[in-house]
Amino acid sequence: MFGIPGTDSGGSSGEFLGRINVDARTGFWTITKRIQKDGMWTNDTTPPFQSPTMLMDFGSLEVGYMKISSPPAFMLVPMGQPIPPQPQEMQEGRPGEKPRKAFQPGFRIKVMSQKTFGDGDAYYFSANSKTVMGPVDALWSLFCGSPEAAAGKVPVVNVTGSEKIQIKTPQGTSTFFAPIFAIAQWVDRPAVLGDRTVPPPAARAAQPAAAPAPYAPPANHVPPPAAAQAASAEALPF
Repeated sequence: MFGIPGTDSGGSSGEFLGRINVDARTGFWTITKRIQKDGMWTNDTTPPFQSPTMLMDFGSLEVGYMKISSPPAFMLVPMGQPIPPQPQEMQEGRPGEKPRKAFQPGFRIKVMSQKTFGDGDAYYFSANSKTVMGPVDALWSLFCGSPEAAAGKVPVVNVTGSEKIQIKTPQGTSTFFAPIFAIAQWVDRPAVLGDRTVPPPAARAAQPAAAPAPYAPPANHVPPPAAAQAASAEALPF
């Protein structure tokens, strides 16, 4: 996925922004903002929620390797540039699991939405779970084939639900939830997102957008219920 070695079965820490996260174990989302309280900076995280709408800026897409820790660490480059080597640092696995590399394949992208975040600031959306990376990779493929993207537009994306996936392991069955994305509309790229680091794709604007390769979940998965129809662009102010 995203051309990162190790996702088929020069580092970047980036600017400090708030972030939106999705928990692949539950399918719920949270927003974390950095606020000042009693003269000290601290994290303010929302209760879990579902179905966010947000502008996803593939012009800022970074890929590479991430270490989920406190604080997290990133070895990322703009999409399309050579992927840096995966750091060899190891970390202990969960009970019953072998140690694994601390830095795992992942992505990071800037997003924004007055509706979802309550302000016009840019935020980060990042993940290193294959359950999340697969749908975002499929969305990237759809983006690359869209004439709107070739014209420099950015998509406003609606999360319409999640797909329940069950994976059998030696430790038992694990359940994950893959987000379901739908492009609701296309808009001009806002200045708040900063300089573009990934150029518009060389799509042929005269032709209709190509459908992305379908996201292929693991063999042992539970099919989701029929997804609800995405709301019209007029009903989705972002």
